[in-house]
Amino acid sequence: DVWAVGTEAGVGGPPGRPGNPALAHWDGTAWTRVAPGFTVGSLSGIAGDAHGRAAWISGWNYQDQSRSTYLRRDGDGWTVVRGPAGGATAPYLNDVTAVPGTGGFWSAGMTSPVPAPPTEAYTERLDG
Repeated sequence: DVWAVGTEAGVGGPPGRPGNPALAHWDGTAWTRVAPGFTVGSLSGIAGDAHGRAAWISGWNYQDQSRSTYLRRDGDGWTVVRGPAGGATAPYLNDVTAVPGTGGFWSAGMTSPVPAPPTEAYTERLDG
């Protein structure tokens, strides 16, 4: 079971438009595209569970920047999960990792999708 995440830059819009989140699954034979649950933004990090299966994906939802955005593995699909309110005005997550022995995870990124001042480093811990 292999998963890949990323961003399709500039697809479907004028120059400067944020890209589309990309999520794909490799079943050992072929890649299959999977709908990520939002249409403009990016996916950037994957964290596995205690068994090594993909469990959490960090991302950025351009259409709702009020809180951080994650995808959580829910059986055979992925569910959009929002981070806590008030952590940052427009958090842009770069990575996520599981906290061993718990259902929680840490994520890291920036307080804004634009890496220019006053953007700062941002971390967030959520309990699964």
